[in-house]
Amino acid sequence: MPIDRNFSGAPALVRVGLVDRKEHQGQLARFSPAMPDLTLVSVGPTQGKITIPTERVAFVAFQRGNGDPPPLPHERRGTLKIHVGATCFLVDPDPEADASTPLGFYGKPVDPQSPFKEIFFYNHGVSRREVDEQSPL
Repeated sequence: MPIDRNFSGAPALVRVGLVDRKEHQGQLARFSPAMPDLTLVSVGPTQGKITIPTERVAFVAFQRGNGDPPPLPHERRGTLKIHVGATCFLVDPDPEADASTPLGFYGKPVDPQSPFKEIFFYNHGVSRREVDEQSPL
């Protein structure tokens, strides 16, 4: 799977976490980690476009759609704990993504209750990455 994401039809609903721990929720029509800026169409009470320089972005979390199933139990390994500020994500690296980029990597949340289907973590936004000691590996 390519590292860039193009969303045919409707834009993707995302949560963008910044390195200063602020967050924005909105829609992206396209995502490429190499873009210098993210243009997010915010949803909610303050609708409009927000342009965020990617050097301020720690992660982009793609919301699970209504029809997207949670990960299957045998697929949940939780091999990495990714710390972004005070938040910790338990994810599996995405083996389908062309993840060999110096900018960051994709992870798939292992919690079936997670609202996200995948998260792109910018390397500059990750404060700590560790192997999950509870993982069945």
